[in-house]
Formats: sequence, structure tokens, C-alpha cells
Amino acid sequence: MRKLILAGCLLTALCLAACGGSVDGGESTAAPPAAAETPAPAAGTGASVPETASPAVAAPDPEQGEAPASAAPGADLAAVREAMLSRIAFTDPLPLETESLASLYGIEPEWVAQSACFVTMSGVFPDEVILAQGADEAAAARIAEKLEARLADILEQARSYDPESYAAAQRCGVTVDGTYVSLILSAQTDALTEIYREFVP
Repeated sequence: MRKLILAGCLLTALCLAACGGSVDGGESTAAPPAAAETPAPAAGTGASVPETASPAVAAPDPEQGEAPASAAPGADLAAVREAMLSRIAFTDPLPLETESLASLYGIEPEWVAQSACFVTMSGVFPDEVILAQGADEAAAARIAEKLEARLADILEQARSYDPESYAAAQRCGVTVDGTYVSLILSAQTDALTEIYREFVP
């Protein structure tokens, strides 16, 4: 990128120098450069345009270089999970593969384009972090429905025996962003959600 910018600057400088040279030549003498000066107006109107137009072809090149970034694929949920586990301390987190979601949450593998989930079994309020991308928006809606049912079960269980866990679960929720669906059940839901939003705005 820097090389393209420098090349553009050099080309611009050369064009300016060429224009400056033709003007200076017109002001300094009329006899010797007359033959060269006579085409100068033509060069300013017709010849100089092609000269600037040919370097201008390089101008789209930086845009073409930026295009892959704008066309980059969606969020990598495995990277989201890695960021969560590296920034926040968990005790013995257990990863869940996509195939496990069917028996635990009723989420069929064919609904899922990608997933990155983990759970913990320790503490008063064990963590359940379910991050999934649906194969399409209809699949994402089905995934969200299953996760809503799971959250409702947790709330009902906590309501009856653990007010503290119930209060923590009330702060959690299911989010849907296009085809991305998440359920972050954790006492650290705010910090985890903040990390999630770095990847899925």
C-alpha cells in the first residue's frame, strides 16, 4: 500500500514538474523553445491528459487492494471463543462441538454453518456459552428458539432454589444478528458480550 501511495506521489510530482517546465519555458524565451512551446498548449489540452490518465490507472489499484478486506468473510466464531477464554479466567472450560448441540439443546447439525461453544461445571452459576451461525436466516431462527427454551429452563430452575443465580440468569439473553445467534449464560455475561461484539457488531 505504501509503495502504491509513493508511486502515486511520484507520478503526481512528475506531472507537476512537466507542467511547470512547459510554463517556465514559455516565460523564459520565445525563439529557441518556440517549436517546443507551440505544442505546449496542445500538450496542456490534449497531450497532457493522456499522460495523467495513464498514471491514473494506478489509482484504482489501491481500491482493488482494499476490496478483499471489505469482502472478507463473516466472524470466525472459533476466534471469538479463543478470545473469551484467553481474556477471562474460567475453571476447566469444556468445548462443545456442533454434533453435541443436538442432544443438549435440540440444535440439528444441518442448521449450523459454524459453532464455537463451551461450558464449565464449577461455581454457583456454571457457564454456558453457545455461539452459532445458522446455515441461513430460517435456520438461525430455529437455533434461537432452542436457545430461548434453554434460557427459560435455567430461569425456572434458578427461580425455585437460588435467587442469586436467578438474578444472574435474568441478565443473560439470546441475541440474533443476521445468521449469528448467541446465548451467553454466565456471571460474566457483560464482559463476554463485549468480546463477542468485537467480532459480531
